[in-house]
Amino acid sequence: MEPLSDITIFLSTSGLSKFNNKLAEAQRTLTKPELVAVQEMLEENVSNQTGQGYGGHLFYWTRTAWDDHHPLVSLLESVLEELDTVDYSFLRIGEDESDFETRGDYYNNPFDNPDGLIQQVVSGNCGG
Repeated sequence: MEPLSDITIFLSTSGLSKFNNKLAEAQRTLTKPELVAVQEMLEENVSNQTGQGYGGHLFYWTRTAWDDHHPLVSLLESVLEELDTVDYSFLRIGEDESDFETRGDYYNNPFDNPDGLIQQVVSGNCGG
């Protein structure tokens, strides 16, 4: 069994646009099982917040395998590679306390106030 992580990605407005364009492109080329996997993972997104004063979009998954072979993970990783670091923030927290990863420098980083974000997630106010 793969290790599980909590994943949070915040995309700026331009980052979200790039993601949506790549997703539309991928939908034309992915196989039916890959499309189902993408849709299922998008539905598992705990947060579906757009804007919220940050001007972008927040994705949040709990206890998920962040596997580069998954079509949505691969798509998101390719988007992050293409974006300037100021257009996104990425946080992955694994099962072990030393297993974490951060990337991106979004200037209005929602992770600068993790207590507020965590409180929204815990209280169930992250859904759209």
